[in-house]
Amino acid sequence: MDNNSLLIVISAPSGAGKTTVTRKLLKAFPEIQFSISTCTRPKRDNERDGIDYFFVSEERFKDCIARGDFVEWTKTYDDYYGTSKQFVENMLSAGVDVIFDIDSKGAKAIKELYPDNAILIFILPPFIEDLRIRLLGRMTDSHEEIEKRLLAAEEELKAVALYDYWIINEDVDISIERLSTIIIAEKCRLKRMPQEIKERFNILQER
Repeated sequence: MDNNSLLIVISAPSGAGKTTVTRKLLKAFPEIQFSISTCTRPKRDNERDGIDYFFVSEERFKDCIARGDFVEWTKTYDDYYGTSKQFVENMLSAGVDVIFDIDSKGAKAIKELYPDNAILIFILPPFIEDLRIRLLGRMTDSHEEIEKRLLAAEEELKAVALYDYWIINEDVDISIERLSTIIIAEKCRLKRMPQEIKERFNILQER
């Protein structure tokens, strides 16, 4: 397994702009693979199966849980979400960096399973009030759903201490610049120096 690969976990409360930031980051780093989660919720009109999520039935999802097919999974409201263990192992073996758009529970699971690879980044809104404004602006969720998301956001904020980095998403371009800096710095850490470079300069002593 290639320990130089990064598992970049990006988490945020609903409405903080995580999806927009993640998509722009992937454009800045096209070599990074996006981890597509499996979920049981209904597909929205603007979503594509296999692109945004893998949409499956609750029965099939529970079968995957029973087989231990997920690195992490969670139930959010009435729906299940999970990350394929096989996908993560394949990416690590191939030396590919991966971005995960998951909650704090999933972030904790990945950090525990892959401590040498996991980089956890939490996206914050400028102010907590912005979450309600952004959720209302989506016009995709009912009032009841928005209230549930706001309550969940409060719980997510309690988990910030688990993360390695934080970014306040007031300006998307600035957020992308900061995320890019984090990724580049992490790739340049001595512990991730490729073996070929170590051998070229006779840098054989591990720290």
